[in-house]
Amino acid sequence: MKYTDFEKSISWAASEVFNQTDQHLWTPILEMASKIKLDETCKTNECLLEFHHDDHLSLDVSFGILSPAALLPAEFMPTWWDLYVERCDQLVPSQSFFETIDTNNASPKYKKRNTSFSCALPDYHYLEFDFLENSIRLGGVFQRLDSLKNEVPPQMLNEILDYCLILQEKGNRTSECEQMLKDIFECLGCPFWIGLMIGRGDMIKLVFKSSVSLENIQPSFLQWFSSDFQVSFKNAIECLYALEQTGVRCCLDLCLSKPSNHPRLCFEIFPANHVKESTSWSVLNSLQSSFNLKEDLILQICNLYNDLPRGVKKTPFSHIFPCPQLPFNTIAAIFSHYKICLEKDKPLQLKTYAHVVAEL
Repeated sequence: MKYTDFEKSISWAASEVFNQTDQHLWTPILEMASKIKLDETCKTNECLLEFHHDDHLSLDVSFGILSPAALLPAEFMPTWWDLYVERCDQLVPSQSFFETIDTNNASPKYKKRNTSFSCALPDYHYLEFDFLENSIRLGGVFQRLDSLKNEVPPQMLNEILDYCLILQEKGNRTSECEQMLKDIFECLGCPFWIGLMIGRGDMIKLVFKSSVSLENIQPSFLQWFSSDFQVSFKNAIECLYALEQTGVRCCLDLCLSKPSNHPRLCFEIFPANHVKESTSWSVLNSLQSSFNLKEDLILQICNLYNDLPRGVKKTPFSHIFPCPQLPFNTIAAIFSHYKICLEKDKPLQLKTYAHVVAEL
């Protein structure tokens, strides 16, 4: 069986799009990308680049994979990984995961396991890797939830968490934690992603794509958190609601065994037009005004994405040009979104993300 890897697409991004960055940033990422192999029947390689705009720019990466078709290095993966993938709902091969899934027509896209869930847990995952000073580690496995009906009962989300976590031998949640999660789900809706954070105890990330507009969120779940957290949440919502032409996702980092009263709170901000944003920076300028971001941070982001959007597409005449031919039909690096991170006793952090997608 033949396999392809991610290394060429990441290498293209490093050399052609982000070539002004310190190339030492890319060394561990290229190393990791060369270790992940996909069956040649997988025609799409997808990576999400995460830029940390600290004093020294740093970079993490997530690889989007059809998990049953991937060869992953055993030294990075948890022992329960293969069993976990077997418990996920299988994507129907004729359907594309990259298409928007209509809530009313999601069921035919899956060969669903024997569960009572009114949502599917597809066997397509993002694997997020952290690049530490002298090592690489798997930071998290992100499990998407696709609604099969218009609404998912809030209590079902606790059952889904149990289903996802049972192989990891996590401790039982207290009744207070169960109720807290139920209240969160009732207010913010069904999570779009659940991040199973490997190596970080029983920490999970919940990424919400709420059907409830920001101004209509009922913040009754805030009773579980400190007054400082409540103020941060309400102030952020007020600022983000004022943004035009954007989609917003709320993200919570929660410790299941001992929930903090001031968990890490993030908001992902998706411009309606990604290409336009990478030239006009209208959303970025609004974020600067709303959150008092420093001017040098704004300049760093604009300079970093100076070459976006960038892409290459093969044509019947590609062979006559002198440049080397890429082993892709199309490849593109596209600005994806911003993330505002609010954490106790730490300054606000802004991250940016870029998608690199190669069609073989």
